[in-house]
Amino acid sequence: MKERSSKSTIFLILIIAVAAAAIIVAIVFIRTNSVEERVKKGQAINALFTVREGGRLKLIEVLLFQPASKKAVILFLPQRTWLMLESLNRYDTLETLYVPGNPARLRAKVAEMIGVPIQYSIDFDADGLRDLVDLMGGIEVFVSSTVDKQSGGRRYLFDSGSVLLDGDKATDYLSLDLDNESDMDRVQRRQDFLKSLIECLAKGEASGFLSKPGVFGALQKTMRTNLSAQELGTYLSKLQDLNLESILYRRVHGTTRMQNKEEIYIPNDQGEQLKKSMQQAVEFLQNNQLLRPEDLVVNLEILNGTDIAFRARDCARIYKKYGYEVLREDNAPEKPEKKTVVIDHRGNQRLAQEIAAVIKCRNIETSAGDKTAADITIILGMDFDGQYCQ
Repeated sequence: MKERSSKSTIFLILIIAVAAAAIIVAIVFIRTNSVEERVKKGQAINALFTVREGGRLKLIEVLLFQPASKKAVILFLPQRTWLMLESLNRYDTLETLYVPGNPARLRAKVAEMIGVPIQYSIDFDADGLRDLVDLMGGIEVFVSSTVDKQSGGRRYLFDSGSVLLDGDKATDYLSLDLDNESDMDRVQRRQDFLKSLIECLAKGEASGFLSKPGVFGALQKTMRTNLSAQELGTYLSKLQDLNLESILYRRVHGTTRMQNKEEIYIPNDQGEQLKKSMQQAVEFLQNNQLLRPEDLVVNLEILNGTDIAFRARDCARIYKKYGYEVLREDNAPEKPEKKTVVIDHRGNQRLAQEIAAVIKCRNIETSAGDKTAADITIILGMDFDGQYCQ
């Protein structure tokens, strides 16, 4: 009797095991390829890229990619961006949300910050990134000037020009802080690195290299991602179509301050300017016309119509802080002007309103068709106090 009961138990366990295996197989095969679905619906494929070293986050970037228009946006986010973290009920740095190998919370917060949904995440540790670069045969980057630096008992040497870096060199180049490098150049160097990595992977997919036995599996082992193998393959396949010359670069504009003896980065306008910038970027992605990234740069001319020296310079600093290009700072032909006025030369009323709102100017005029390199001219009046119009 006991023997029969034992056999029944074993038989039942086998049935459960077979059923469980069948369910797992069914889930694998039934699961839809969400990347493919997004492409069919004409939707963007948005991914968060993170790199960590020794458990510490070293890089946060977002790639927004629209296969339909073959355009992309690369956004750089400082790890120590200071903001309200609702899940922790306190202000802290963005990197606080990062969990090595599982950046889901970080991805959700970044999506909230920029006002754009992010479906996927690709997370590397330093070893994984090094292995990926070596697997792909190196990564080509452009080094603007020769680097020869001693740091932490090591010497870092990079020749200028277009150079092919192996895995060790690539991770060093990405994380190294270079002497006399401006904040803007540092951000651009990291954005260019992601662009080069995408180009490298796209070429590997196009050449059939990633389809070789064992290669794709090795590639998967270099990263942690919520993309399935099938979805990752589709993603890399679609990246082949990306027009690398149509990549728009975005960054967070703000100020650096010290907090508990560490630097923190505070976004302008509590991040509202970033959301506006990213909305413009989304419109760029959706536009199938041959719109160039440089066409989205707003060029300003600022003229001092007051009797107070350096007003145009002070105003220019404000707009540069928000990421606008100031082509010219000069005196107005007639002064003093009583009221500040914003003159729109391109017939873009919404843009003129956004420019005027920065300094709380209520006077907007349109003079479309003027032969000037500036998109907007700001003539400062006596109502401008150096920060706002009163």
